[in-house]
Amino acid sequence: ATAALPTPRPPQGQAWADKASGGAPADADVAARPGGATYSDMIAHALKKLPDEHGDFKDICKVIEQDFFEQLNWKLESDLRKTPVWKSSVRKILYSNARFRHNLPAADKNIFTFSAYA
Repeated sequence: ATAALPTPRPPQGQAWADKASGGAPADADVAARPGGATYSDMIAHALKKLPDEHGDFKDICKVIEQDFFEQLNWKLESDLRKTPVWKSSVRKILYSNARFRHNLPAADKNIFTFSAYA
């Protein structure tokens, strides 16, 4: 018999949701949260709406902008970039949060989806 390997855990302090703790919050819970959804919740919501729960940065941002427009921080990050703060935050979270992964096999661009931790 083969022993099952323990499930890897994200780095300490890293936000994530597992099935045992109830998993990711439902969309209704996110909408009802005081202060609105976190950017991580918005990304998860967007991925759930995209085909096969996969999408590139632009696809994910498009859904977030459509569904969370009023909650987004539209202040520009800097004079040079002219990028809204919310888009920079989404990009950072997509690359750094253990809840998401990118560079799926055979992808010609960065495609994001849920990691095994989600």
